[in-house]
Amino acid sequence: MSYPVSLQERKEELTQAREKLVAELSAEQPEGALGAGNERWSVTEIAYHIHLVEKLVAGMIQQALASGSRQEFDEEKLQQEWEKIATVALDRTDRIQAPAPVMPATPPSLNESLQLLEESRKELFALVDSLGKDALASVGIPHITQRMGVLSGLGWVTLIGYHDLRHLDQIKELKASLA
Repeated sequence: MSYPVSLQERKEELTQAREKLVAELSAEQPEGALGAGNERWSVTEIAYHIHLVEKLVAGMIQQALASGSRQEFDEEKLQQEWEKIATVALDRTDRIQAPAPVMPATPPSLNESLQLLEESRKELFALVDSLGKDALASVGIPHITQRMGVLSGLGWVTLIGYHDLRHLDQIKELKASLA
């Protein structure tokens, strides 16, 4: 992938990632995938977790903008951030414990989670469209891992797409282990 300069290109990147994820979630699930019943998350739990993360990120961006605190993210820094996200987020050897607000403790059905994913994406895109690239690039929000560090609001939007792809790989691994 090449660096998405415009906000529209970033949205297209997210859309492509989500389409791949939804295709995998909508495919037939092997026995045990919907409720793995052990320390691994089920496909349903993963889908719900992704929805929770998308909602949380949208809220964090709104909160950061409302705080009035601003950081400088020029185009060069945004490109470096995008490259870091594209590399780090897909590295599944670096396991990250999900924070409590995005733990899928009581997930709805897979079909309901798919609907929630659609709704949270519409809400995210409405927020992104209302703010624009400059506003998204004007705030810094720390990630829970030092490896990611502080990301711009635009970086967090990008991370959502790569988070989808990270969990797409997790779903494929889960399905392969159950086949």
